[in-house]
Amino acid sequence: MPRSTGVRNVLLSSASETANISAAPSPCTARAAIRNSIEPAAAAAAERFAATLGLHVAWVGDAPGLVLARIVACLVNEACFAIAEGVGDADAIDRGMVLGLNHPRGPLAWGELMGLEHVARVVDGLAESTGTDRYGLAPHLARMLHEEE
Repeated sequence: MPRSTGVRNVLLSSASETANISAAPSPCTARAAIRNSIEPAAAAAAERFAATLGLHVAWVGDAPGLVLARIVACLVNEACFAIAEGVGDADAIDRGMVLGLNHPRGPLAWGELMGLEHVARVVDGLAESTGTDRYGLAPHLARMLHEEE
């Protein structure tokens, strides 16, 4: 049976987990982040495909959220802790990240863009996969999710 190189948005689970639930296991990518445990020929094909789309390839480890969603979800979650602790309101935190760190948008704006439910699932996936409380969901984020319902 021929193997195919698949491209899939892997943000909530590891690339291996996604491949296991796919109809035919295939190497997976989230944007231009590709898991680093695929065969060299498949890796080369994935790099060529990404290049045709004008994407740069970044090889990453196999974990929930890969790189982008993992870091952004953690920023959103931490911003929610900061709001609850009175560090600042959502606008002040977003402005601080944009002006102080030159981010394209603040963490709460990222959260709206990604969807708060998606952010919560990434954070929960990290907590489950690591077995630590480092990635606990911020109570403020949980309240925001409840208010969306």
